[in-house]
Amino acid sequence: MPGQELPPSAQPMTQPMGSSPTQPDAPPTAPNRSSVDDEPRYDLATEICAALYRAYRAARFYPANHPVAAQSLDALSQTLTRTLDEINMLRLEVRGETLLFVDHVVFGGDRPRDNIAELMFLDGIRSITFHRGIDHEEATAFVEALVRVQEIDREEQDLATVLWDRDFAHVDYSVTDRLLEGEEWEGKGQVLERFRPGLVDRASHPERMELGEPEPTGSSEGSQMEALARSLLEDVSVGTIAEQLEHEPDVLFEFLEVLTEVLVAGTTNEEVTSASKAISDVLNSYLDWGEFASLALAVRRLQGVQEATSGRAAEITEILAGLTTPDALRKAVFELDGKLAERRPDLEELLYLLRHDAYPSLMELLTEASGKTSRKCILNVCTMGEGVPLQLVTSKLNDPRWFVVRNMVFMLGALGDPDGGAHLEKTLDHPDERVRREAVRSLSGLGGPRANYLVTSCLSDPAPSVRILAARALARQGQPSGAAAILTQITSKDFPSRDDTEVEVFFEALGEVADDRALPFLDDLWGSKTFLRSKPMAVRLGALKAMGKIATPAAMEILLRASRSGDEELRRQAKRSLLEAERRAANR
Repeated sequence: MPGQELPPSAQPMTQPMGSSPTQPDAPPTAPNRSSVDDEPRYDLATEICAALYRAYRAARFYPANHPVAAQSLDALSQTLTRTLDEINMLRLEVRGETLLFVDHVVFGGDRPRDNIAELMFLDGIRSITFHRGIDHEEATAFVEALVRVQEIDREEQDLATVLWDRDFAHVDYSVTDRLLEGEEWEGKGQVLERFRPGLVDRASHPERMELGEPEPTGSSEGSQMEALARSLLEDVSVGTIAEQLEHEPDVLFEFLEVLTEVLVAGTTNEEVTSASKAISDVLNSYLDWGEFASLALAVRRLQGVQEATSGRAAEITEILAGLTTPDALRKAVFELDGKLAERRPDLEELLYLLRHDAYPSLMELLTEASGKTSRKCILNVCTMGEGVPLQLVTSKLNDPRWFVVRNMVFMLGALGDPDGGAHLEKTLDHPDERVRREAVRSLSGLGGPRANYLVTSCLSDPAPSVRILAARALARQGQPSGAAAILTQITSKDFPSRDDTEVEVFFEALGEVADDRALPFLDDLWGSKTFLRSKPMAVRLGALKAMGKIATPAAMEILLRASRSGDEELRRQAKRSLLEAERRAANR
């Protein structure tokens, strides 16, 4: 689905989509080779797939604390750690009902029940990459994500969305969207076709260049410079000088210097137009080749000339603006999710130099960005300094595509502009819960009385996922004003029937923001009075956990009484909560 770092999108995406802009990138990819030899380690890939499948099956059919589930997850974590210590990273291609490692089927060939490959493929996942450093918690979270998609409405949420929400640090994935799958972009390469083969040789031997005959009335220095530029551009066969440029890295930049002098010294429209077009071709070729650092240097040079030579300001503005169209930037930005991943800082520097012209294009590309790296690049550039103008963000909040709106909501949160709060408030009524979830995240990041009030109002959202995010945000911020709203939800008639995860989160949040005024309600909730006998155990245990976080003398008195309960599970939880209360009280 388009719109990721944001989840699923038009083009292949690499995550650990991520993401918020401040989160670390995944480790750089490395070949799927053993550190010992050059042969692909199919045995290791097969072992990881088998461990992943066993952990997934166990997590689906056993409770989280069941020994079988715990042992399977431990085995998966150990297998990943041992294997990735040896081969650094492992990329699995997802093809229909199978997982491939270096074009070799390592899972799914025997058509297993509950096929995880098919599960990934149907939701657009096309590859999964595990990196060295993945720990037990992250491996468990990945398995939980696979299990989660079996329990949710697939029209509302898919695996790519679940993975994106988890924001893994050592797991990358690529995802494609059915509507846009197969779309490709063509690079420009004007200069590649015109003068790359032989440029080094001719620029290094000026005696071979035909500068042309002087004009009858005398030759100006500008005309000779123009002749030099034309000599470099005309009658050159198509080819490549990539290897040559490795040995002569400054030649193309020196050529730009020549063209810039021609532009500044030109006395006729033909001279200025010819130099401008040649400069544009060189700059666009830099962009097409992914030479972002060199291009940034050239842009700085032109901007310096523009400031010093007002007579050519319009021409230079037009040249630089040509680098910032969506078509010009699309290939460069989206290749960050592949072979150009390590050049993201260089591209960010370049885009920031061009930011005023580039902002509209970047906002358009953000609606398409699927990979975490490309999305992070756009977000970083658009939130540096004063950031992208708010109007460019808010103008897209009415887009009919949910993922576009969610990207804009994320941007509003990243900008941190208090004026964005009013626009975020409107998105809390968006029909798609994924947009509302992002609005809760952004509002909680903005802070302030109004934002906190809006987050609190989301505790009654129709979607459990939004309610859970709101409760966690209030707990994280320690907002006492949210205690009454949380308690209202906990004591509502439908609360005991909610999912155990939501029940647990709400009680944890209440414990972080409440004081002794909540104790009478919590005392009733954990107790075994007749009218509470039908309460689920999750509710009774949650009440004890909340009192352990409140950690006042009155709370500890109730917990002490609960530790003598006739129910063993309640008794154990009361003792654990009592220890937690004592620890918190000692640290105050």
